Amino acid sequence: MQVKEQIEVVNYYAKLNFLVKRIMDFNKLRPTYIRYEGTGELILNEGKKEIKRKSNFIYEMLYAGRKYIKQQI
Repeated sequence: MQVKEQIEVVNYYAKLNFLVKRIMDFNKLRPTYIRYEGTGELILNEGKKEIKRKSNFIYEMLYAGRKYIKQQI
């Protein structure tokens, strides 16, 4: 998989009230919704037969940590 671009980031932490933010800070959490566009390749081997597919995809996740580092997988 290879990420092409970051499509959307929603900072849910910013939408929380003061008390809930303090609880999140104490637990070192910073909930964020992230969406990426990328390309992926899949190769299936079944005996002598091999099937290759390559396509675009959208990767979405709700991340609770303080910092998410985008990596090429």
